[in-house]
Amino acid sequence: MVEALKHFFKQFSFLGVKEIASLVQLCEFKQIKQGTILVNAGDYNYNTFVVLKGLLRNYIIKHNGEERTTLFASEGMMTSSPNTFFKDLPSNEGVMALEDCWIAYFDMRKFEKLARENLKLQRLFTEALKLNFVEAITRLEYHTTMSPEERYEHFRYHHPNLLQRVPQIYLASYLGITPVSLSRVRARLAKKK
Repeated sequence: MVEALKHFFKQFSFLGVKEIASLVQLCEFKQIKQGTILVNAGDYNYNTFVVLKGLLRNYIIKHNGEERTTLFASEGMMTSSPNTFFKDLPSNEGVMALEDCWIAYFDMRKFEKLARENLKLQRLFTEALKLNFVEAITRLEYHTTMSPEERYEHFRYHHPNLLQRVPQIYLASYLGITPVSLSRVRARLAKKK
């Protein structure tokens, strides 16, 4: 798993061997079972999770108790509870394992301390923020400008490897529709082809 984590950090080409070694040393590894809740909404969670194997789901719980999936994090992706480490507030999202997983995780407070002394690690933080910002804007556009069919097609095009891995109920939630509507969308699209 250490090699998978090193490989993850190597995608940031500006990181040197020293920085990657520091990051690996900062991380802890954990194997988790499908269905495990890593973060409950309302918890203070300063950890960032790197998925080395498996699939995680971020979700919010609406006032009526309905869950809405906000993110799927598969191999080579990170997820966290930004509400806690940016605002020092309880997480407004839960994080759950949709598959058996291997994850690496680190405390963002420790990372920030390490980054104060290293410009490359500061750049890593900035680059990660940029990626998350672009993803958030894309999701906003996705939900405000696309029809359910377009959202499904967009997901299918950009995440073909997740279609068979994500349960229908969570995919529908991510798309902002009901599972019945998702079945109808799939049927309509199948007829068009």
